[in-house]
Amino acid sequence: MKIIAPESFQFRKGISDALLNNDAAAARPDIVGGYIYGGGLEPYPLALVKGKELWMTEHFVNEEGAITEWKEALKTAKEIHDCMLADVSAYEQEGQMVVVVLNENDKAVQLDLEFADREVQRLETYLTSAQVDCLDMAQHSPVAGVFALELAPSSVSTYVSVD
Repeated sequence: MKIIAPESFQFRKGISDALLNNDAAAARPDIVGGYIYGGGLEPYPLALVKGKELWMTEHFVNEEGAITEWKEALKTAKEIHDCMLADVSAYEQEGQMVVVVLNENDKAVQLDLEFADREVQRLETYLTSAQVDCLDMAQHSPVAGVFALELAPSSVSTYVSVD
């Protein structure tokens, strides 16, 4: 069983720093958790140096609309993406590249995707929007090492490498 602590509002580092800077206390939890609403979304090097996973443990949906509305779901997807950039709520799968792209525009956008550090032969594509839920789309192959991708309006596209 993994232990999570301290799970503070705004991911307040003052609370978790006290825990992590005490060797006896820091030995207990596996995960440093917190809520990012109200602030607190940024990298946390101390937790990583101490070998702790970072988890965003609670999410607040804006009161403007219900989570069943795509506009709010896209905001949630953006927040999850921002968490991953800060090394929170992230995941790894050895051997595969996963790229998640949000198009917050109301028009399609062209994206030229190139992998600098590895050769990718094909990408599986999954589309999520107000109209479809994780729809398995066509696979893409690169031309001269570049994947020419069209991002649907107001959507989340997930690309998974296939080698």
